[in-house]
Order: sequence, then C-alpha cells, then structure tokens
Amino acid sequence: MAIISFCDCPYCSCETKDEAGESQEVYKYGDGDGPFGGSPSQTCYNCTCETRTSDGIDVLVYQCDDDDNDNGPFDWNFFSCPPKTCTYPDPNSNELTTITAGNGYFDNVDSNEKCDKFCYCGADGGDPECVKGYDKINDDSAASSAFLGTCAYSMSACSDDTSRWISSDTGPSCSSSCPLCDCDGNSAGDQWYQVVTPSFYPYALCMNCTCSSNSGTDYAQCQAISAVFGDNTACPPTTEITQGETITCHNQESNSGTKESPINTDTCSGWGSDITGSTSSKPYCSIEYDATEGDYQYDWECGETPFCEAYADNKCVHIQFEVSYTDCYDEIVTETTDEYLRCCDTYNCNYEDFSTEECSENAAWEELYTDFIECYYEANSPYYNYVCDEDVTEITCPALTKVFQHQAYCVCQLYGGVGAALGDDGRNVLEIALDSLFSQYSFYNAALECEINLECVLSDTGGVVTDSETGDTIDPDDFKDHGNHVGYFVALVW
Repeated sequence: MAIISFCDCPYCSCETKDEAGESQEVYKYGDGDGPFGGSPSQTCYNCTCETRTSDGIDVLVYQCDDDDNDNGPFDWNFFSCPPKTCTYPDPNSNELTTITAGNGYFDNVDSNEKCDKFCYCGADGGDPECVKGYDKINDDSAASSAFLGTCAYSMSACSDDTSRWISSDTGPSCSSSCPLCDCDGNSAGDQWYQVVTPSFYPYALCMNCTCSSNSGTDYAQCQAISAVFGDNTACPPTTEITQGETITCHNQESNSGTKESPINTDTCSGWGSDITGSTSSKPYCSIEYDATEGDYQYDWECGETPFCEAYADNKCVHIQFEVSYTDCYDEIVTETTDEYLRCCDTYNCNYEDFSTEECSENAAWEELYTDFIECYYEANSPYYNYVCDEDVTEITCPALTKVFQHQAYCVCQLYGGVGAALGDDGRNVLEIALDSLFSQYSFYNAALECEINLECVLSDTGGVVTDSETGDTIDPDDFKDHGNHVGYFVALVW
C-alpha cells in the first residue's frame, strides 16, 4: 500500500472511492503530551476511501475516524475492533438507537414504579440485556461495569453498598435516572467523613461528605480527600471537623492590569484546611502577572497554597525559565515561563498596587521544575519506550507499571521539593493530597489484573515513591529500560 503525503501527514492510498478499509486497532500508554499525558487507551479506527487534494492533484486515500475508544476501567474489557454494537428502540422516541458494547441506559418502567431497570450492550453485541433492581444490577458483573461507567460519578460514596442507593425518579419515563447516595442517617446540612471502598478502586478512600437536599430528597455529596493505605489510615486525619480559616480576596482577570472598582470579592480557604481540620495552612490572596510570550495577563485570585507558603509568603517572586525537550516525533518542544506572583494573607491585600520591581528571582522553583522535565524526558525512559511507541499491540501490566512508576517518580520529586520548603503541618497536608492523586495509578488494576499501588512519602529532604502494599521504594532502575533511544534535553534558567 502506497503512502501519500497530504498536508505534511502520511495517508494510505486506496483504489476505489467509498471502499471500506479494515478497522485498525491502536493501543497507547498515554497521549504523549507530557508528564500528565493521560491514561492508557485502546481505539478502533474505521477507514473509508475518499478523495483528497494534494499539490493540486486529486488522490484517493483512506480517511479514518475514531469508531470506538475505551479509556475507562469500566468498559475496558468490552473493547473489540470493529466494535460490537446493540440496536434498540429509544424508550421515549421509539427511534432506533445504536450503542457500543459496555454502554447502557435506563429503560422505562410502569407508572409510579422505581426507575431501576438498567439495560446494557454486552461484549458480543446484538440485543441489549436488561436487569431490574439495584441488587441484581450490582450482582451482575457485566451489568455492574456498564452501570458504573454511566453512574459512578454521582454515587462514588456508596457504589459498593446498594442499601444506600436512592432515587426519587419513577416511571413511566426513566431516561436519566442514576441513583444517589443517602445521607447514611445524617440530616440535611450535616457534614461527616467516611471510609469507602468503591467498586472501581483497589483500596479505600477517605471522603468528606455533606448532606444536601433537592426537591425533598436528602442525598450525600462526597469528595475523596485521601487514599487510605500505608501510613495514612486515619479518616479524617484529625478528629475535629472545621471549615478552617478564610479570608476575602479580590477576584479578577485583566489584560490591561487595571483593577476593577468596586472590589470583586471572593472567599478563600486555607489550602487543605477542610481536609485536616487545621488552620496551619493559612489562606492567601494573590496577584499574578504572566508576561510569557507577551500575553501580559493579570489574575487577582485566591492564592495557591502550598506554593504561596513555600515560596511567596507575603512577598513577590519572579519565575522565568525555558526548558526544551524532544517529543514522541523527535521534534524539539520548548516551554517558556515568565511570571510574577505576589501572595499575601490579609483582607483584600491583593487589591493593592503591584509593581514587578519588588519581585525577586525564585531559583528554587525554577530548578525543581526543570529537574522535573528532565526526569520525565530522560533518555530510555518509559515516555520514549512505551508512550511514544507506535507499534504497541496490547496494553500489558508490566509496561503500564513502568509508565506509571516513571510518572509517579518524577511527580514525587517535584512535590517533594515543595514539601521540603514547608513546615510539618503543610507537608502533611500536601502528602494527603498526593495520596488521592497517586490513587489514580491504581485505577486500572481490576480491568487489567495489575497490582500498581504507589504513594509519595514526603520529608524535610524531599519525596520518595513507595509501593503502598509492600513498602518497597521505587527506584529509577525499576522502570528505566536500557534501550537505544537517546533523548535530548536542554534547560536554560535565567
């Protein structure tokens, strides 16, 4: 098959217009866009022969579209190429609707009957399979996976406990009827912490919950604040629940630097104060001036702790550096930063006049970030050997483990440097937040039968990545391959 260059991109030539090509499976360990470059993916492309114009000449090439893309752990094992599908009459319009395997919908029920009939497209396609009743949905592994793929966000605090699933929706129409979690005996306005082991996580999470009310129905709104493993098993980390200290700050964006009048206020909380019940991480106001690439953007807002606490506590810092590296296509990418940041901790203090002349260079953060980029784009790292690999034929646990260990190691080195500049209380809050971030590396354990359990342990000297189950320290030799790819990295710090 001939390769034709079209607008600097290679296309595969074909012979007959509208001819269908073979579906193509593409597997990736990330999107290649950097240290936070996404999750593993498996994509099916459907290709058709179409006419394109190259250098004034009409040519026939295959045009490929994303036919099915399964990135989530819920529908990962439903993937096939070409995708399996199910067709059914829409419960409300009666129009024929097609969904791919792993997706589902709520079917209509009789008038005044609970909306708990869920239908899904199985791995083999064909007709949708339907299950009635929350307990039966939860007990059916295929139905449960499709159900969680649809509803997990609204019921993360009780996905493993059907006794807490509630819904005020009744028939006959049930088009969007994901259940919510009840308040577990609490009343509207109450706040509490609870340990939950969601069906889609390999270990427990500590959640901060509030009992809210809507149309007479009380339900729990919960947010995961930390993973419960290793040395961090308390939920909450302190026994006292408090909203923490707050201050009022000016909130505005501007390209001119002209402050609005009157003041546009915002209430700002201390970073992590609602997690720990401690006021040790005090709240900040900030004003940021971004001179990168001549954007000249001004932002007045709540300060970003712990950065303010570590580097700009009641002072202004200038952050200016440039880093370059090679991407997956051997192209040199340059990131430039030229920012001024001032943090302060009194009422509307960021509304005061601001001058860049008062700002001092912040060499500590500049060095941390350039080290972070150098860590990720180091020669023969998993970025080049797996994320950039265009010949991946499947996603395997050994390779995914290396990809995630590499990301975790570099991220922990970065935040370890920030933590070293904080006091014990601020460092503890940062470590709890990192627990939640690092729990995402375990998201695919069930779908791929992996055992990836990583955490970042901070101290006054930096950060260390460990296996939260075994306690073993993750070393670069654990994930770095000794292949032939030579990365290119340049860091220029003014």
